[in-house]
Amino acid sequence: MKIKIFSLMLALLASLFYIPSANAGINLKAAGSTFSANFIEQCRILYAKQTGNSLTYQANGSGAGRNFFI
Repeated sequence: MKIKIFSLMLALLASLFYIPSANAGINLKAAGSTFSANFIEQCRILYAKQTGNSLTYQANGSGAGRNFFI
């Protein structure tokens, strides 16, 4: 049990030092709440400027967002 916890913590620590390339051209896809759509849009713009990657957000309701995640 202690070895599993240690391994998990070690993997988490290693992931903190992973910095993906800004030129990766990653397109994240998300869906969810229409309430937060305006905030997500502003974050999407900043994210694209800072990383060169993109985010596609479908504001189609939180229930649909949960289904999309699953």
